[in-house]
Amino acid sequence: MRRPPSRPLRLALALPVALLCAAAPATAGTGADPDPHQAASPHNWGTVIGTSEPAQATAWAMRALGRHGTADARIGETHHPTYPGVPDDYQAALQGPVEPGGDVPWFDHIEGVRTAAEPADGDHRTVTASVSVTEMEFGLPKYKAPDKPGPGATQRSAFGVLLHDVEARATSKPGAPPALSSSVATGHLAMAGKRIHSFDGSAAANTGVRVPKDPKLPPQLLATVNEQIGTDGQGHPNVTAAGGDITDKHALGGYVNALHLTILGPEPVDLTIGHAAVLRAGDGPR
Repeated sequence: MRRPPSRPLRLALALPVALLCAAAPATAGTGADPDPHQAASPHNWGTVIGTSEPAQATAWAMRALGRHGTADARIGETHHPTYPGVPDDYQAALQGPVEPGGDVPWFDHIEGVRTAAEPADGDHRTVTASVSVTEMEFGLPKYKAPDKPGPGATQRSAFGVLLHDVEARATSKPGAPPALSSSVATGHLAMAGKRIHSFDGSAAANTGVRVPKDPKLPPQLLATVNEQIGTDGQGHPNVTAAGGDITDKHALGGYVNALHLTILGPEPVDLTIGHAAVLRAGDGPR
Protein backbone atom coordinates (compact mmCIF):
# COMPACT_ATOMS: atom_id res chain seq x y z
CA MET A 1 0.00 0.00 0.00
CA ARG A 2 1.28 3.46 -0.87
CA ARG A 3 0.72 6.21 1.72
CA PRO A 4 1.55 9.77 0.74
CA PRO A 5 2.66 12.02 3.60
CA SER A 6 -0.03 13.49 5.84
CA ARG A 7 0.28 17.21 5.14
CA PRO A 8 -1.92 20.10 3.94
CA LEU A 9 -2.61 20.10 0.21
CA ARG A 10 -2.27 23.27 -1.81
CA LEU A 11 -4.73 23.80 -4.64
CA ALA A 12 -5.08 26.72 -7.02
CA LEU A 13 -8.52 27.45 -8.44
CA ALA A 14 -10.22 30.82 -8.85
CA LEU A 15 -13.96 30.56 -8.15
CA PRO A 16 -16.61 33.20 -8.84
CA VAL A 17 -18.46 34.50 -5.78
CA ALA A 18 -20.83 37.23 -6.97
CA LEU A 19 -23.27 34.80 -8.59
CA LEU A 20 -24.02 33.22 -5.20
CA CYS A 21 -25.04 36.30 -3.27
CA ALA A 22 -28.66 36.64 -4.38
CA ALA A 23 -29.53 32.94 -4.76
CA ALA A 24 -32.81 31.62 -3.37
CA PRO A 25 -33.16 28.34 -1.43
CA ALA A 26 -33.71 25.16 -3.43
CA THR A 27 -35.72 22.01 -2.95
CA ALA A 28 -34.76 18.46 -3.84
CA GLY A 29 -36.32 16.92 -6.91
CA THR A 30 -35.92 16.42 -10.63
CA GLY A 31 -36.01 19.13 -13.24
CA ALA A 32 -35.78 19.75 -16.96
CA ASP A 33 -32.48 21.64 -16.89
CA PRO A 34 -29.80 20.40 -19.27
CA ASP A 35 -26.96 18.52 -17.61
CA PRO A 36 -24.81 21.30 -16.10
CA HIS A 37 -21.81 19.07 -15.49
CA GLN A 38 -21.00 18.89 -19.18
CA ALA A 39 -20.37 22.65 -19.16
CA ALA A 40 -17.25 22.06 -17.10
CA SER A 41 -16.00 18.70 -18.35
CA PRO A 42 -16.48 16.35 -21.32
CA HIS A 43 -17.02 13.59 -18.77
CA ASN A 44 -16.44 12.97 -15.08
CA TRP A 45 -15.27 9.37 -15.03
CA GLY A 46 -11.62 10.31 -14.51
CA THR A 47 -8.46 9.37 -16.42
CA VAL A 48 -8.88 6.47 -18.86
CA ILE A 49 -5.49 5.08 -19.84
CA GLY A 50 -4.38 2.82 -22.68
CA THR A 51 -3.74 -0.56 -21.08
CA SER A 52 -3.93 -4.29 -21.68
CA GLU A 53 -5.76 -4.71 -18.38
CA PRO A 54 -9.34 -5.95 -18.88
CA ALA A 55 -10.79 -3.40 -16.44
CA GLN A 56 -9.94 -0.06 -14.84
CA ALA A 57 -10.99 1.69 -11.65
CA THR A 58 -10.46 5.17 -10.21
CA ALA A 59 -11.47 7.14 -7.11
CA TRP A 60 -10.89 10.48 -5.42
CA ALA A 61 -12.07 12.27 -2.30
CA MET A 62 -12.68 15.64 -4.00
CA ARG A 63 -12.10 17.18 -7.42
CA ALA A 64 -12.43 20.86 -8.35
CA LEU A 65 -12.64 21.41 -12.09
CA GLY A 66 -12.77 24.65 -14.09
CA ARG A 67 -14.36 25.15 -17.48
CA HIS A 68 -12.38 23.81 -20.45
CA GLY A 69 -9.85 22.23 -18.09
CA THR A 70 -8.41 25.59 -16.97
CA ALA A 71 -8.02 24.10 -13.48
CA ASP A 72 -8.23 20.48 -12.30
CA ALA A 73 -7.34 19.77 -8.66
CA ARG A 74 -7.88 16.29 -7.20
CA ILE A 75 -7.47 15.18 -3.58
CA GLY A 76 -6.60 11.55 -2.82
CA GLU A 77 -6.83 10.24 -6.39
CA THR A 78 -6.15 6.54 -7.00
CA HIS A 79 -6.24 4.44 -10.18
CA HIS A 80 -5.95 0.83 -11.30
CA PRO A 81 -3.73 0.24 -13.15
CA THR A 82 -1.44 2.80 -11.54
CA TYR A 83 0.26 5.51 -13.58
CA PRO A 84 2.93 8.07 -12.64
CA GLY A 85 1.88 10.13 -9.63
CA VAL A 86 -1.38 8.21 -9.08
CA PRO A 87 -1.18 5.09 -6.85
CA ASP A 88 -3.79 2.37 -6.38
CA ASP A 89 -4.20 3.12 -2.68
CA TYR A 90 -4.21 6.40 -0.73
CA GLN A 91 -4.58 6.91 2.99
CA ALA A 92 -3.91 10.11 4.90
CA ALA A 93 -5.23 11.72 8.06
CA LEU A 94 -5.10 15.26 6.59
CA GLN A 95 -6.19 16.62 9.95
CA GLY A 96 -6.11 20.26 9.08
CA PRO A 97 -7.12 22.70 6.38
CA VAL A 98 -6.61 22.08 2.70
CA GLU A 99 -4.85 25.33 1.98
CA PRO A 100 -5.76 27.20 -1.23
CA GLY A 101 -2.81 28.43 -3.22
CA GLY A 102 -2.47 32.09 -4.14
CA ASP A 103 -5.41 34.44 -3.65
CA VAL A 104 -8.15 31.81 -3.81
CA PRO A 105 -11.33 33.02 -2.02
CA TRP A 106 -12.41 29.69 -0.49
CA PHE A 107 -11.27 27.20 2.12
CA ASP A 108 -11.51 23.45 2.70
CA HIS A 109 -11.09 21.17 5.64
CA ILE A 110 -10.69 17.41 5.13
CA GLU A 111 -10.00 14.62 7.61
CA GLY A 112 -9.58 10.86 7.33
CA VAL A 113 -9.24 10.29 3.58
CA ARG A 114 -8.99 6.76 2.17
CA THR A 115 -9.36 5.83 -1.49
CA ALA A 116 -8.56 2.60 -3.33
CA ALA A 117 -8.77 1.23 -6.88
CA GLU A 118 -8.03 -2.46 -7.14
CA PRO A 119 -8.77 -5.75 -8.90
CA ALA A 120 -10.20 -8.78 -7.16
CA ASP A 121 -7.71 -11.35 -5.92
CA GLY A 122 -6.95 -13.69 -8.80
CA ASP A 123 -9.36 -12.04 -11.25
CA HIS A 124 -8.36 -8.75 -12.91
CA ARG A 125 -11.69 -8.69 -14.76
CA THR A 126 -13.38 -7.67 -11.49
CA VAL A 127 -12.40 -4.26 -10.14
CA THR A 128 -13.56 -2.06 -7.28
CA ALA A 129 -13.13 1.64 -6.53
CA SER A 130 -13.89 2.99 -3.08
CA VAL A 131 -13.55 6.19 -1.09
CA SER A 132 -14.24 7.26 2.48
CA VAL A 133 -13.85 10.67 4.12
CA THR A 134 -14.41 11.27 7.83
CA GLU A 135 -15.18 14.99 7.47
CA MET A 136 -15.13 17.49 4.63
CA GLU A 137 -15.97 21.21 4.67
CA PHE A 138 -15.96 23.73 1.83
CA GLY A 139 -16.69 27.45 2.10
CA LEU A 140 -16.94 30.19 -0.51
CA PRO A 141 -15.82 32.84 0.26
CA LYS A 142 -13.47 31.75 3.01
CA TYR A 143 -14.15 32.73 6.61
CA LYS A 144 -12.41 35.25 8.72
CA ALA A 145 -11.31 33.15 11.67
CA PRO A 146 -13.78 34.58 14.27
CA ASP A 147 -16.75 33.88 11.98
CA LYS A 148 -16.27 30.13 11.61
CA PRO A 149 -19.21 28.31 13.25
CA GLY A 150 -18.71 25.55 15.79
CA PRO A 151 -19.56 21.86 15.40
CA GLY A 152 -23.11 21.33 14.20
CA ALA A 153 -23.65 24.99 13.26
CA THR A 154 -24.74 26.03 9.79
CA GLN A 155 -21.99 27.00 7.39
CA ARG A 156 -22.28 30.79 6.92
CA SER A 157 -20.34 31.41 3.71
CA ALA A 158 -22.30 32.55 0.65
CA PHE A 159 -22.06 28.88 -0.32
CA GLY A 160 -21.00 26.07 2.00
CA VAL A 161 -20.79 22.30 2.26
CA LEU A 162 -20.28 20.29 5.47
CA LEU A 163 -20.22 16.48 5.21
CA HIS A 164 -19.51 13.71 7.74
CA ASP A 165 -18.65 10.09 6.95
CA VAL A 166 -18.75 10.17 3.16
CA GLU A 167 -18.69 6.74 1.49
CA ALA A 168 -18.76 5.70 -2.18
CA ARG A 169 -18.15 2.39 -3.94
CA ALA A 170 -18.23 1.09 -7.51
CA THR A 171 -17.71 -2.53 -8.61
CA SER A 172 -17.55 -4.11 -12.06
CA LYS A 173 -17.85 -7.87 -12.50
CA PRO A 174 -17.84 -9.89 -15.74
CA GLY A 175 -21.32 -10.26 -17.20
CA ALA A 176 -22.94 -7.71 -14.87
CA PRO A 177 -23.62 -3.96 -14.96
CA PRO A 178 -21.58 -1.74 -12.64
CA ALA A 179 -22.76 -1.76 -9.02
CA LEU A 180 -22.77 1.79 -7.63
CA SER A 181 -23.54 3.16 -4.16
CA SER A 182 -22.80 6.16 -1.93
CA SER A 183 -23.90 7.74 1.32
CA VAL A 184 -23.27 10.75 3.55
CA ALA A 185 -24.07 10.10 7.22
CA THR A 186 -24.79 13.75 8.15
CA GLY A 187 -24.18 17.21 6.79
CA HIS A 188 -25.72 19.99 4.73
CA LEU A 189 -25.50 22.37 1.81
CA ALA A 190 -26.05 26.00 2.80
CA MET A 191 -26.25 29.41 1.20
CA ALA A 192 -25.79 32.62 3.22
CA GLY A 193 -26.39 30.73 6.48
CA LYS A 194 -29.57 28.96 5.32
CA ARG A 195 -29.58 25.22 4.77
CA ILE A 196 -30.85 24.15 1.36
CA HIS A 197 -30.28 20.39 1.68
CA SER A 198 -29.50 18.05 4.59
CA PHE A 199 -27.80 14.64 4.44
CA ASP A 200 -28.91 11.76 6.67
CA GLY A 201 -27.45 8.59 5.16
CA SER A 202 -28.43 7.09 1.80
CA ALA A 203 -30.36 9.12 -0.77
CA ALA A 204 -32.21 8.01 -3.87
CA ALA A 205 -29.92 7.82 -6.90
CA ASN A 206 -29.58 11.13 -8.75
CA THR A 207 -31.44 13.29 -6.22
CA GLY A 208 -31.39 16.86 -7.57
CA VAL A 209 -31.03 20.22 -5.82
CA ARG A 210 -31.50 23.49 -7.74
CA VAL A 211 -30.83 27.12 -6.80
CA PRO A 212 -33.07 29.00 -7.33
CA LYS A 213 -35.90 26.47 -7.21
CA ASP A 214 -38.06 28.42 -9.69
CA PRO A 215 -37.49 26.73 -13.09
CA LYS A 216 -38.37 30.02 -14.84
CA LEU A 217 -35.18 31.56 -13.45
CA PRO A 218 -31.74 30.58 -14.71
CA PRO A 219 -29.93 28.15 -12.38
CA GLN A 220 -27.05 29.45 -10.29
CA LEU A 221 -26.20 26.17 -8.63
CA LEU A 222 -27.17 22.60 -9.49
CA ALA A 223 -26.31 19.60 -7.34
CA THR A 224 -26.83 15.86 -7.59
CA VAL A 225 -26.75 13.68 -4.47
CA ASN A 226 -25.78 10.01 -4.91
CA GLU A 227 -25.13 10.62 -8.60
CA GLN A 228 -25.02 7.31 -10.52
CA ILE A 229 -24.09 7.36 -14.21
CA GLY A 230 -23.54 4.54 -16.71
CA THR A 231 -20.79 5.03 -19.30
CA ASP A 232 -19.42 3.59 -22.52
CA GLY A 233 -16.03 1.89 -22.77
CA GLN A 234 -14.17 5.22 -22.66
CA GLY A 235 -15.93 6.58 -19.59
CA HIS A 236 -18.26 8.94 -21.45
CA PRO A 237 -21.79 9.15 -19.99
CA ASN A 238 -24.48 7.22 -21.80
CA VAL A 239 -26.90 9.82 -23.16
CA THR A 240 -30.54 9.54 -24.17
CA ALA A 241 -31.99 11.28 -27.21
CA ALA A 242 -33.31 13.95 -24.83
CA GLY A 243 -29.78 14.72 -23.67
CA GLY A 244 -29.92 13.46 -20.09
CA ASP A 245 -27.50 11.03 -18.49
CA ILE A 246 -28.83 7.56 -17.64
CA THR A 247 -27.71 4.44 -15.87
CA ASP A 248 -27.70 1.45 -18.23
CA LYS A 249 -27.73 -2.25 -17.37
CA HIS A 250 -25.58 -2.86 -20.46
CA ALA A 251 -23.07 -0.11 -19.64
CA LEU A 252 -19.38 -0.98 -19.92
CA GLY A 253 -18.61 1.35 -17.03
CA GLY A 254 -20.12 3.64 -14.46
CA TYR A 255 -19.34 6.17 -11.76
CA VAL A 256 -20.91 7.36 -8.54
CA ASN A 257 -20.46 10.67 -6.73
CA ALA A 258 -21.70 11.10 -3.18
CA LEU A 259 -22.15 14.77 -4.15
CA HIS A 260 -21.69 16.44 -7.53
CA LEU A 261 -22.38 20.14 -7.78
CA THR A 262 -21.88 22.86 -10.35
CA ILE A 263 -21.57 26.54 -9.51
CA LEU A 264 -22.77 28.27 -12.65
CA GLY A 265 -21.74 31.64 -14.03
CA PRO A 266 -19.34 33.10 -16.58
CA GLU A 267 -16.72 30.56 -15.42
CA PRO A 268 -18.56 27.44 -14.15
CA VAL A 269 -16.87 25.36 -11.46
CA ASP A 270 -17.54 21.65 -11.03
CA LEU A 271 -17.05 19.86 -7.68
CA THR A 272 -17.24 16.11 -7.18
CA ILE A 273 -16.97 14.68 -3.67
CA GLY A 274 -16.73 10.97 -2.92
CA HIS A 275 -16.08 9.67 -6.45
CA ALA A 276 -15.72 6.00 -7.44
CA ALA A 277 -15.66 4.68 -11.02
CA VAL A 278 -15.15 1.37 -12.83
CA LEU A 279 -14.73 0.44 -16.48
CA ARG A 280 -14.25 -2.73 -18.48
CA ALA A 281 -12.63 -2.88 -21.89
CA GLY A 282 -15.52 -4.38 -23.83
CA ASP A 283 -17.85 -7.31 -24.24
CA GLY A 284 -15.10 -9.85 -24.97
CA PRO A 285 -14.68 -13.11 -23.02
CA ARG A 286 -16.37 -13.03 -19.63
